[in-house]
Amino acid sequence: MTGIRLPAPPPVVPAYVTQRVHEVRARQLLDELGPEFAAGSVRVLVDDDLVVVHGTDDSGVRAGFDIFQIVDGAFADRWSAHQPVVADTASGHSQTDGSAEITRPGQSARSGRLVEYMVDTILIGGRHHRLPHFFSSHLIQHDPLVDNGLQAMADSWRSNQTVYSRRLITVADGEFVLTVTVGTERRAPRVFYDLFRVDRGMIVERWNVVTVTPPRLPERAAAPAVQDSP
Repeated sequence: MTGIRLPAPPPVVPAYVTQRVHEVRARQLLDELGPEFAAGSVRVLVDDDLVVVHGTDDSGVRAGFDIFQIVDGAFADRWSAHQPVVADTASGHSQTDGSAEITRPGQSARSGRLVEYMVDTILIGGRHHRLPHFFSSHLIQHDPLVDNGLQAMADSWRSNQTVYSRRLITVADGEFVLTVTVGTERRAPRVFYDLFRVDRGMIVERWNVVTVTPPRLPERAAAPAVQDSP
């Protein structure tokens, strides 16, 4: 009997490899914004059609996040959230220093699920007593008004009457995850930009910006499913 040669199945490309291709194009687009913008960027996260740049503005006096949406290979939308740079911070860390390199590109989906569960169940759901299950007790803090450690962050939320109400987007890239959530602070409407770094299943570092509610909020209707690498 003559054997029938079946076509080989297409190779399975890990999701993070595709993301790195997206990152190359994203960085090309960022370069087109000019050297002033690139000079202030510290971290660049790419998650499907969203790109997050964390750093300072071209003058270096404000720190925060720029979120871009890519459509057909070009930037189609942009949201920004910045706050003044504080020289003397409570923790001794600046608003942008700390770990910056993505060292676990295959961890994106896992990191995103962990942080989304923490935000939705703990912060929005109000189960603050479970924060130690997600945050390292030695949390590195980049909020200029909050010291290192989980307790200092929890005390700050309590004193500021911080309430998280609805998560808008999650951008996960490797061990870094940005969430944008609406809520209130001392009963005033606020938008919370929180960038977390995950290590061994725990959140070990946090950067953040709190702003008033802008006319348009960053919101992605449905993020595509991303599978972890083997």
